[in-house]
Amino acid sequence: MPLAKQSIGKKLSQLFADIDREVLEFQKASGLSCAQGCGKCCLSPTVETTPTEMSLIVQDLLENGEFESYYRKAEKADFKGPCVFYKADPLLVDKGRCAVYPFRPSVCRLFGFAATTDKHDRPQLLTCKVIKEKQPQAVVKAQEAIEKNHPVPTMREFAGRMIQIDPLSSNKAVPINTAFKIALEKIFLTGKFRGEYADRVVPNHQQ
Repeated sequence: MPLAKQSIGKKLSQLFADIDREVLEFQKASGLSCAQGCGKCCLSPTVETTPTEMSLIVQDLLENGEFESYYRKAEKADFKGPCVFYKADPLLVDKGRCAVYPFRPSVCRLFGFAATTDKHDRPQLLTCKVIKEKQPQAVVKAQEAIEKNHPVPTMREFAGRMIQIDPLSSNKAVPINTAFKIALEKIFLTGKFRGEYADRVVPNHQQ
């Protein structure tokens, strides 16, 4: 099917599948990996994404009748703070899991295993403090591989592809809980619940 004819949901599904594939390949080459059950990134109040990317989460919640509880949780926090979809371990708050893992946005898929560019436009590994502390040799290996032009997913590439999917809103990143609110309101207002967003991501791996 031509890209222009595909729904936003189908395009997002393909984008996320491409991200996951490139991240997995880079992980194998570098040895980088997330600590099992680590939720430090999820607890950050500064994570941002676009409402378009959150539409798949909204679709899933609407289909399963779970959107109201999450919306109320986000509303109670004034749509700020850590992601409302993070389910912390009852005993260890920085350990937990993502409640919407198959549908998580690109920032959650890329961070830790992607490259950004410095002020001289040179690629630099974008990873987290935990990985740097726990896997210093793998971090060095990953950066060396990047400098030798080894294939690595980049934030710039996938941000550009997001803009192509939805030029009007995909370049406007906002706090993740705000993006959830906007996506939910947009789907309700436009009546696209059973139409444009009907194609959902098929999970290709689980946390």
